[in-house]
Amino acid sequence: MPTWMRILIIVLGLLIARAGVRGQEGDELFSETRHDFGVVPRGIVLIHRFRWENRTNSRLEVREVRTSRPEVQTQVWPRSLEPGGVGYVEVEVDGRRWSGEKTAWVQLQIEPGPRVVVLWVRVYCRGDVFA
Repeated sequence: MPTWMRILIIVLGLLIARAGVRGQEGDELFSETRHDFGVVPRGIVLIHRFRWENRTNSRLEVREVRTSRPEVQTQVWPRSLEPGGVGYVEVEVDGRRWSGEKTAWVQLQIEPGPRVVVLWVRVYCRGDVFA
């Protein structure tokens, strides 16, 4: 992916988050939308699960998942939830490819809607300490 396209995606994600289109703290589907891994040694793979719950009266489905960085991978379990159902969005950060302080986002498009939720992760991988 060209650099200009990555920059465009990041800017769009920031605009969406700033405009208040879901993804803020207290979103009705997520109890948290931000996670800080803190300071970690370089070379470690970090995993955090964001819990999501369907508090609506209709079935919800994650249609699209985007990340701001190639070092961030996601998995959604399950991709669709019936009313009252609970699932997880697992975010994995590869600290073998990441040095210094980084912030990344995961953008989920959830139907019906479309409803956009942005999840944020932050980590500082120390380059002088290896796992």
